[in-house]
Amino acid sequence: MNSKVAICLTSHDRLDCTLINQEIFKLNFSHPYIVIHASSGAKATRYLDDAFVHCKPLPHFAGAVSLMKNAVKAALQFEPDFIVVLDGDTWLLEEKALWKFIQCLQENPRLLMATCAWMPLPHRFIHRVLMEFTEIVNIPVNRFSRFISLPRRVFYDALDFSTQFLIMRNYKPAVDLFLSLSPDDPRLIERQWFDLFSTHFSLNRVLRMKEREPVHPNHRFVCEQLGLHSEHWPAAETSTDPRNEKEIDFVKPGTPGKREALEKYPNIRKGKFIQKLLNSATNEDLAYYNTSAKRY
Repeated sequence: MNSKVAICLTSHDRLDCTLINQEIFKLNFSHPYIVIHASSGAKATRYLDDAFVHCKPLPHFAGAVSLMKNAVKAALQFEPDFIVVLDGDTWLLEEKALWKFIQCLQENPRLLMATCAWMPLPHRFIHRVLMEFTEIVNIPVNRFSRFISLPRRVFYDALDFSTQFLIMRNYKPAVDLFLSLSPDDPRLIERQWFDLFSTHFSLNRVLRMKEREPVHPNHRFVCEQLGLHSEHWPAAETSTDPRNEKEIDFVKPGTPGKREALEKYPNIRKGKFIQKLLNSATNEDLAYYNTSAKRY
């Protein structure tokens, strides 16, 4: 376990989640981590991070691409062996789960990345083919590479890769590829990253996080096997989902939130922001948490 690992956190309006994320890695986990925080939040400042990058606020997908790229660029100055890209509001509460994947990457030099499929595959193969052709026609980014690699890619058992949580080997061709993600591509970042990676590398160079695959719909907010929590609300009875209850990822008011996730891990208690959340007994006490962010 002597690899140098950089944790690249990104945030916009869920800063309280991100501050706790820093405390998890810096104050509670046993391994030393380099923590990078890239944020477009107006109130974001340095805390426990080794490097902080303030980014210009941009529309949703373009902003997410900008944050991830800036975080990874900042991490490279520390010359890490592995780069973990992690949304600031996504907590990895099981350190051993992280090292299970890193150890596998250490033992298999051909593996470039650990991640998982984001969405399920279309039910019929013809729908997959039509989707691929439609995107190639309508989206010019890397069109030629996507076209010539299509006969191979269309048979893969995934069509996107999660960027919410991924582990990447610091291998320059792969990192440069990640840094070439385009803010002008209108597709989901997960779809764009899959296309970019799979046009240059085979999927047998990816360690799949099968415990969480696909993320949607069953593991969008929680994957107990990995101790992964990305609830957008601080505690049970605080979610405010305005959508129809029939929506597949509708959040019911009583659904456990981040506080309940922390309560299950008594080994994670160090940090003033962790303590503030744990000691917030009422909904009124929790009004401070990610003040302007959606709670669903």
